[in-house]
Amino acid sequence: MHNKLATKQGRGKGKAFSTVLHEMNMTDSSDQDRVLWTLTEHGGSVGKSDLARRLQMRINELDVVLQELERAGKVKLTEARGKLIVGLSDSR
Repeated sequence: MHNKLATKQGRGKGKAFSTVLHEMNMTDSSDQDRVLWTLTEHGGSVGKSDLARRLQMRINELDVVLQELERAGKVKLTEARGKLIVGLSDSR
């Protein structure tokens, strides 16, 4: 059953289920919670690349999570001195 969900046709062909989820901008709420917790524990803002390193996530995976959190109004992205900074939104 899992194999049929994990692939387009259920025969090992097609995209992996996790790839399809990322393309649909659906993220695991635990990833969102990890991002919010890390930001809280580090003063409310962290550089994006530093956040990815701390969470042991690829940048493209983190981007999907940040998109969802930004859309929900929980984080904001700003640029300072050429670096992207992820910060907790005031309206959390």
